[in-house]
Amino acid sequence: MKKLYILMVAIFVTTISFGQGPIITMISDGDCAGGNPKVLEIYANGSVDFTQYSLEIQTNSNTTWSNTFDLSALGTVTDSFVYLYKESTAGIFAAEYPSATTTLEVTTSVLNFNGDDRIRIIETASGTVIDQYGVSDTDGTGTAWEYKDGYAKRIDGNANAGAFNPANWSFNNGVLNNQGTCQGGATFESIIGLGTYTVPTGPASPTLAITSPANGSTVPSGDVTVTFAVANFVVATAGNGDGHIKYTVDAGAAIMKYDTTPIALTGLSTGAHTVAMELVDDNDASLNTPITATVNFTVQAYTQVANISALRNGTIGDAYELTGEAFINFAQSYRHQKYIQDATAGILIDDNAGNITAGARGDGLSGVKGTLGEYKGMLQFIPLMDATVVSPSNLTITPQVITLADLTNNFEDYEAELVTVENVMIDNTPDVNFVNGMVYPMTSGADTFNFRASFYNVDYIGTAVPTVPVDVTGLPNEKTGTGATDFGVALTARDAADIVIHTAAVSENTIKGFNVYPNPAEDALFVNTLNTNNKTVELFSIIGKRVYANNTNATNFTVNISKLNGGLYILKVSDGTHTSIQKVVIK
Repeated sequence: MKKLYILMVAIFVTTISFGQGPIITMISDGDCAGGNPKVLEIYANGSVDFTQYSLEIQTNSNTTWSNTFDLSALGTVTDSFVYLYKESTAGIFAAEYPSATTTLEVTTSVLNFNGDDRIRIIETASGTVIDQYGVSDTDGTGTAWEYKDGYAKRIDGNANAGAFNPANWSFNNGVLNNQGTCQGGATFESIIGLGTYTVPTGPASPTLAITSPANGSTVPSGDVTVTFAVANFVVATAGNGDGHIKYTVDAGAAIMKYDTTPIALTGLSTGAHTVAMELVDDNDASLNTPITATVNFTVQAYTQVANISALRNGTIGDAYELTGEAFINFAQSYRHQKYIQDATAGILIDDNAGNITAGARGDGLSGVKGTLGEYKGMLQFIPLMDATVVSPSNLTITPQVITLADLTNNFEDYEAELVTVENVMIDNTPDVNFVNGMVYPMTSGADTFNFRASFYNVDYIGTAVPTVPVDVTGLPNEKTGTGATDFGVALTARDAADIVIHTAAVSENTIKGFNVYPNPAEDALFVNTLNTNNKTVELFSIIGKRVYANNTNATNFTVNISKLNGGLYILKVSDGTHTSIQKVVIK
């Protein structure tokens, strides 16, 4: 370490100007209505002409920097702080940051950060990154640098370097929650403090920061990767750098580390653990000013359940491991959702984080670990880590045939389980075609229950709602609430093959003299009746898609089928009082 302090004298003159230009020194996600105000503190190190610079944002899991915002309105600022802010209600920023001077309200979405987003200053002409907060292309949720309802501040003496280094920052996630004059608490300024950053006056001091796992977090398994960042200190073997790293796990024996690659810990027991790290010199001794970092985390404990029925009987919020194999009945890209089922019950896997990396309809899942949750009445299993995808063994899921009354009276018994309701009519009054999010009442005798097109991009969306009795196979699902998109309980088909014309319907033949020939047919169907009433003539595919429609009062008429593909179809003729239905085969 002596080399470092000898070098300080030699390079002092050249480092006086190190980091001149705009420096991001604080970012804050407020907790007033709408998560406001959003605030970015920038220090003008030296004389900074802001007409040369712009601001850009990168949100959520996006990998594109966007919403470029010109900072020219700030003009030229010398050795002082400026504050960019966005507020949803006029006066919120002034109330929460009463001492802020040289401010600029940003009305574009460039400051629409939500505590897990990235922001950067670029040189407008060249696109060169001058300074940045957050790791590019990385959703900050659950990371050490997340600042939701909180703030982060640059550590004194660390200048802009283009790339983000967590070791140069202190993080205060969640500390503004329920605070602010807007909520009867302390002003955000009194919690954060403004204009406290001091610029480097020589080589910056060494820093060490543990970036993952987040302090106080719960990790899903005993295999934990500890990532960290070191700044202003060369970690290497003796004589090749400034020193190395010493760390302990749960106050055990010290381990020396001579590089900055992540620390892989395996087989940690469930419960609390602590990793303590320190930068040391070549003799394993602490630096003159000790540089340390510590992270505390807990390895999740799981209650094992053998089947989905036992899982559904668990406690909301608790963690479980489904030891038995489950079959994927349906999977969609939205929130990486999967409906799984075994011989005992079904449940929805809501995997918004994408922890389960594979698995499609027809696959089996083994070893699913997660927490039991509920959203608007729908029971959910939220995975915390990846699961094993297997070919289903001895799993044959046959839909249980139930009635609309069963769904109405005992919905929880069938939620997320593959079921079939037979001989039902789907009301096309809401829309003659299936539309995403639309609810269509189903009836069978005196019983009713809703069909809802809940799944996106399935193949029956946009096709005609069948106007003949059908058998519907699907997944009972729920979203109970008062919101505009809440629908209560409903049954949703997975695809067009789940909606099949009811076989008993084809035996109905009540129009006097009804006869169809030839059958099979190739170019045309000839229909004979003794009925002179106006008649509606419809032809449906076997999955209920209407492919032909016409009206006639002729007793005998022709149906043109020359442009239809070969297969089984259903011909329906109705005069409003009587209906005849006939299976026909097109060659």
